[in-house]
Amino acid sequence: MIFNQLKFYFYLFIYSKLKHTKLMTQNMKSPNNGFLGNIAKYLMLSFNKFVINDSVKKLNIQKNDTIIEIGSGNGQAIDKMLRLTNKKITSIEVSEKFRSELIKKFKNKNVTFFSNDAKDLNNIIKKNSFDKLLAVNVVYFLNPIAAYANEFYRILKTDGKGLLACKFDGIKKFNDSTAPNKNLNDIIKVFEHAGFKVNTEFVDSNNEQEKYHAIFIRKVQNDKQ
Repeated sequence: MIFNQLKFYFYLFIYSKLKHTKLMTQNMKSPNNGFLGNIAKYLMLSFNKFVINDSVKKLNIQKNDTIIEIGSGNGQAIDKMLRLTNKKITSIEVSEKFRSELIKKFKNKNVTFFSNDAKDLNNIIKKNSFDKLLAVNVVYFLNPIAAYANEFYRILKTDGKGLLACKFDGIKKFNDSTAPNKNLNDIIKVFEHAGFKVNTEFVDSNNEQEKYHAIFIRKVQNDKQ
């Protein structure tokens, strides 16, 4: 117990000193197998539990919903969503480290994993495929974000819904070239331009790590269809 607490505070100290650097930001996006990758993976597991649980709850998943998660990380959301839907879950995870662990963790479960970049899924996913989309702490890294918004629109069914969970306060010092999307209003405009109806909710908490913005996107029918 004491060792784990010391480990947490040591990793948190290292992260606080390096989070503005491109290397640390890249590891928060896609952890590698090195020391900083291990820090990123450990802190994600520690910091994101509440946000993931709350996001899955807000997505209001039904038993017949087809779901795609962009950036599944350590699989916390998948574990929750498997209990809520009878349909196969699709996971897009570009981190080889995370993806290999996910495949082992959910072996023989109703989940399919892909390494593809989510801005172009044409070769693996047909249009109008999903009822729900989830992306937790992902939107900051999507570049160019408009390409991802258009692809999300393509793969969601009409009236399909997505939730983008974002901790803007926590990523303010992330390297701009790796995490260019830090402004809520700019992100809303991009997804509205892609054809989505967008609403937001700020989830407040006494715990800084539990504060986040929930960006709700809903695919409405337009001339893109």
